[in-house]
Amino acid sequence: MDAYLPAYLKNKNRTRVMSLFFENKELTRPEIAKMTGISMPTVIKITDFLLGKNLIQENPEKTAASDSGFGRKSQILRLNPQGFFTIGIYFEGNALRIGLMNMDFVLVREKAFLTRGEKASPEQKKSLSFQMAEEIEHILQLYGRSKILGIGFALPGIIDCRKQKIRHSQKEEEFEEIYESFPALKKFQDIPLYLENDMNAASLGETIQRKLFHHANLLYLSLGTGFGSGVVINGKIWHGTSYFAGNVGQMLVPRWTENGLQYGKKRYVEEFICQSELQRKFQFDFQDPGSCDEEKRRTVVRYVSQYLAYVINNLSQLLDIQDFVLAGLTVEYFGDMLFDVLQEELGKAEDPERARPELCITPAVNGREGMIGAAYTALACSLPELMAEKPQ
Repeated sequence: MDAYLPAYLKNKNRTRVMSLFFENKELTRPEIAKMTGISMPTVIKITDFLLGKNLIQENPEKTAASDSGFGRKSQILRLNPQGFFTIGIYFEGNALRIGLMNMDFVLVREKAFLTRGEKASPEQKKSLSFQMAEEIEHILQLYGRSKILGIGFALPGIIDCRKQKIRHSQKEEEFEEIYESFPALKKFQDIPLYLENDMNAASLGETIQRKLFHHANLLYLSLGTGFGSGVVINGKIWHGTSYFAGNVGQMLVPRWTENGLQYGKKRYVEEFICQSELQRKFQFDFQDPGSCDEEKRRTVVRYVSQYLAYVINNLSQLLDIQDFVLAGLTVEYFGDMLFDVLQEELGKAEDPERARPELCITPAVNGREGMIGAAYTALACSLPELMAEKPQ
């Protein structure tokens, strides 16, 4: 334990300082000492370590005055965006996107592969794996294996992040290895691979793009073929006890009868507002914009907004979260109209006699949140090893 503690503290302090560079991009050593409370000699050792790892670099063109205004100016250190990269793979069921992210959380390369139908078959997944492998191989040729810290793979389903397996139920023994579905990835087993749920990755990507980091309390809702969410609390994904957190589509929608609360054939909120149900109920086709005129659009939006208001109001009260992101194919289809009508419905649910969080509901930043969240997952998981002292 005595030998372990100094190494643990050293790695923790290095990670803490590295996190400051992710958030601030440029810092001086005195600024780091002031922000962290770490002594100046230790800060010097940490920054020398990060410089040696090529994670940060000196900025010869800029210096900062000392805090007192006298004496030697402080050298400005900056994040090195090209120091390392991570690969983010985001699989939505009907499309797969792969991107290469630098240390400044910018995608320097991205590519998309579409599947046929709403959900990829095992044969399509196998085919996609070879397309992915070809793109990854090309990335390695362009940037070099040593520059790639890891691969983050975000996909639908229950992802056991601890065991890095895809679970099909609450039973621990019912799981699937990622290489079973995507066999061509086996050739890259020397590169660390980290799995995450697609909604969780998207929610994390939103916090990164909004520069919220450890301050983030955000709920990401995606409405399309299904209805899912990702929950970020204090900058970290909330996975829950069994990695079921965020399964918002399974919220029950009861109705009152003479026999008390009852549930019809449709009982989950997802069953009422998924794309297939909207198309059946209102007789239009998401693939054909002309099949949904202005009057019908407003009718559909009002219907959907009532369910979304029910979900958002309850979750905001339960978690005391005010930042909500709405994304997904249905949200993109109806656009601003959906956001406007949703605000009206939330206003109807508001009780002036009771306090509640002030809600901020916005669309996704740019549609790249899934890839960025997946790539960031690989970065966050790779940092501890990167910060560790290598044996001589």
